[in-house]
Amino acid sequence: MEKIPPMTNPIDKAHATTKLLDFIRQMPSLSTTATKVLQVCNTPAPAPNDLNRVISLDPVLAGKVLKLINSAYYARRNKINSLTRAIIMLGINTIKNLVLSTAIVKSVTNSAISRTIDMNAFWSHSIQVGVTARLISREMGIPALDQEFFFLAGLMHDLGKIPMSSQFPDVYDRILDISHNPACEICRAEEQLLGLTHCDVGQMIAGKWDLGEEMATAFTHHHHIRMHGESSDQVGWIIEMADIHTRLTKTSPDETTIQLNSAEISPELELLSRKAGISPETLGEFDDTISVEMDSAKAFLNL
Repeated sequence: MEKIPPMTNPIDKAHATTKLLDFIRQMPSLSTTATKVLQVCNTPAPAPNDLNRVISLDPVLAGKVLKLINSAYYARRNKINSLTRAIIMLGINTIKNLVLSTAIVKSVTNSAISRTIDMNAFWSHSIQVGVTARLISREMGIPALDQEFFFLAGLMHDLGKIPMSSQFPDVYDRILDISHNPACEICRAEEQLLGLTHCDVGQMIAGKWDLGEEMATAFTHHHHIRMHGESSDQVGWIIEMADIHTRLTKTSPDETTIQLNSAEISPELELLSRKAGISPETLGEFDDTISVEMDSAKAFLNL
């Protein structure tokens, strides 16, 4: 690990934490529709008709659900025009996580005031991590009902960077410059220059939106092997595996295809691949599927 030069005026951790918590408290709450959808989905026996009543009151969201079920990803021969049927076909968990992801993207986009982070690149990376995490969970045989969680966790894994870059743009710009060197792990740079990492700040956001312990774990542990040399629990290491895979892929200039360069597979990715029971060759075979699923996710999220 390359030594990071000390700052002339280091940021005090307590001061940084206070400013970041203030920023997070002022972030918009989730939309009324998203809150109601979560309430329905969290009941003991959520019914498609109950979701239909909530979603139908939001024409934009209803249109997105129908657009998704009729997208190339689902390859349906006959167009689906019934919202209830679309909900049944997609499944309660898919609807829950897609509604939540839409609400969070909107909330973060509305609160993100940063000259440091390119938000288009940020969301493109986040979506690719989400799609890759879902594919990894699918390849591992994780139940289909749980696979959408990994997409959502991957989509949100870097949200902690938004408050940090917004509140401390000059410092975070330096952190990003330092982290371009493969020898410099970004969390180590964040910790040294701000006293805490985007994983820590992500946990604060999970608390703000009451996203639950499992999602908070995805926020806090997705750099665990790179920081500590060992893997964490399943949620954390699957998101970390997807994150490392995404950073090792090359995207075509027109962003229509991605490719994993097998010659650049890192020791961390090899370790996690063995843990997941997925060969590097299988990881390479994900590429075409990732491109298709990314297009579908971007269309749904208007990104």
